[in-house]
Amino acid sequence: MRGADFDEWEPVEIDADQNVMISMLCREDILVTDPELQEFLLSKSYDPDAFIDALCRTTLVAREGDSLQLTTTHCQVAVLPDGRYVAADNNTGRLIRWLDRYMARRRASTGPVMPSTHRSRSAYRGAPN
Repeated sequence: MRGADFDEWEPVEIDADQNVMISMLCREDILVTDPELQEFLLSKSYDPDAFIDALCRTTLVAREGDSLQLTTTHCQVAVLPDGRYVAADNNTGRLIRWLDRYMARRRASTGPVMPSTHRSRSAYRGAPN
């Protein structure tokens, strides 16, 4: 389906600190009362509740009581060449396909980023396979 009203799917853009949290959540659920989490958020001058609310608004993370957990089956995060972070559920390979299209468009508009066009899929971080 293509047309003027069609928006191509894109992963969620996140910031560097949300990237840290989502990467941690790829390994295990996190308690919002965890002292290390609270220390991390305060060291970054975040209001913990506001940060957690913003994380949940990505729709990749949910809060159940004091527990933060992923809402995805196979969450992955990637860093784009311009330094932005993106994240999505990649259980169907949709994130990888989006990254392939993004990089192809980028190469077409700017030329090759590196002499080699080989890209290792292990460069994409996320939940273990």
